[in-house]
Amino acid sequence: MSGGYKKPAFPFYVLGFLLLFGLTLGRWICGWLCPFGWVQDLVYRIPFFKKLRTFRFERYFRWLKYAVLAVLVIGLPLLSAFKGVLVPWFCKVLCPSGTLFGGIPLVAANAALRNQIGFLFWWKVGVLSALLLLSLLVSRPFCRYLCPLGAIYGLFNRIALVHLSYENETCVDCGKCVSVCPMGIDPKKQFDSAECIRCGRCARACPTDALTVRFGLRKRAESHKKSTI
Repeated sequence: MSGGYKKPAFPFYVLGFLLLFGLTLGRWICGWLCPFGWVQDLVYRIPFFKKLRTFRFERYFRWLKYAVLAVLVIGLPLLSAFKGVLVPWFCKVLCPSGTLFGGIPLVAANAALRNQIGFLFWWKVGVLSALLLLSLLVSRPFCRYLCPLGAIYGLFNRIALVHLSYENETCVDCGKCVSVCPMGIDPKKQFDSAECIRCGRCARACPTDALTVRFGLRKRAESHKKSTI
């Protein structure tokens, strides 16, 4: 082993921040702080034929983000770390937000970079373009199917301080919460779902305040209500 080899440091501070934000906010971050989520919402507002709330086998596509998390965020970076280099594979080969807000502006502003772009850059532009086109039909496709950060935060939804509260006694089954949910779930049945981004649209649409977004410890009655992911 060469004397210049330096073992990559494990990013414990990153893991700590993920745990802190997850325990506190859950997927509220996806609903309110994600810039690419905002872009997808804007694209989805463009009038385009028929919008799809869901489609056949769509629930299986939602598991892709966990595969992305396991392979591109955990597996391949760990393998590369054994070789002495910690490669952020997700950012390198898939992240559409980095392409939109970083890669494309940098290439557009720098002629020297334009002469060096190759297959990887155009691959990521293709991924970005595909997701934006899909956003015309399906609300937040990246958040639903590919985002590994959403996959992590979703695991905390049932214990996070920011949570969606549902009161069955006041619900009139009007369906308004279902029609406005950007993640294509039924909030009154899946109010603790890992897919819920805590955007609050269902709560604002509810005519009886059966759904509310709250911050704090959950009531004991709420903790016994059943929900499905």
